[in-house]
Amino acid sequence: QLHFLRQFYGGKLSSFKPEVQDEVRRLMVQETREDGSQFCGKTGSGQTKDKKALGWFVGRVKAPKGEYLFVVEIEGAKADGRAAREI
Repeated sequence: QLHFLRQFYGGKLSSFKPEVQDEVRRLMVQETREDGSQFCGKTGSGQTKDKKALGWFVGRVKAPKGEYLFVVEIEGAKADGRAAREI
């Protein structure tokens, strides 16, 4: 997922039109601060091959001092995207 995020935020996903990628990035913005910092992310839920609950939260923090990509993935009885976001 981290490799995908690097390509996504770098505009290097050749299978999607650039304007579609721009729109998805815009929709992922969850908070923008006065200094221009942004917190962006997307949650998701599913199941592992063993039918365990799976949740994830992926995204980016962009600040004046740098950019940080993150991937959170959890498994367990109460795992879902919302729980992963709280981490």
